[in-house]
Amino acid sequence: MKIMLAAPELHPDDLGSNQRQMLATMEQPAREGADLLLFGEASLPGFDALSFDYAKDIRKVLSLHSPEIAVMQEAACHHAVAVGFGFFENYLGGIYSSYLILDQQGRVADLYRRVSPGWKEARACADYREGLSFHSFSLSDRKLSGRKFATLICGDLWEDKLLSAICALDSEVDAFFWPVHVDIAVKDWEENNTDYSAADNISCSAYAHQSSLLAKPVLFINNFLSDPGRAKGGLYHWEKGRAVAHKPMGRPDFLMTEL
Repeated sequence: MKIMLAAPELHPDDLGSNQRQMLATMEQPAREGADLLLFGEASLPGFDALSFDYAKDIRKVLSLHSPEIAVMQEAACHHAVAVGFGFFENYLGGIYSSYLILDQQGRVADLYRRVSPGWKEARACADYREGLSFHSFSLSDRKLSGRKFATLICGDLWEDKLLSAICALDSEVDAFFWPVHVDIAVKDWEENNTDYSAADNISCSAYAHQSSLLAKPVLFINNFLSDPGRAKGGLYHWEKGRAVAHKPMGRPDFLMTEL
């Protein structure tokens, strides 16, 4: 199966602009024969979409039945391309950092709610919530049927207390999807710092090493923002910590890879 990882130029807290960019991006995998297109963490609204003032945020976050989600479903069906993207979800009044996978008919194939708490500010009230567990899922599309996947969002793979639950999925999935939002200078990302125990080691080598905790392939998708000091893309297909394919940080880009 062919999977396209995408880091188009997105904008903080600009759902309309981001959605237009993502819809335009969906034309490319359709042309190039990709079966699945994956965007980064909170890619639809933009990573900075929340103020952590609940009264304001609850009016702007999306439910699965929001018109903006329906637009993505229609596009997936129109292009016959399965697609995954991050968004901030309103579920029964709770706000979650979620990742949605739509199949090639635009149907919901999977909804994952981030389990690690690092996406929210310390002052966030209890209505900003985390998911409770990790799970695997499959897609019913012809080329994708019979394969199973699991989604992790950004800090999930860095929380020691979560690793046993994540590793328990290793034997049943074919690959892990790892959408992230990593704000780091390109030169720091490329620094070959092998002190993986250092908490401040936010580098490509550190993320690759962390992915090596899993036996199955890990597909890493970082957002791209033009603002200085913000996420600068970076798309990787790692297998046991080795890059099978990648596009480096520094510009909006796409990576076609195969499983």
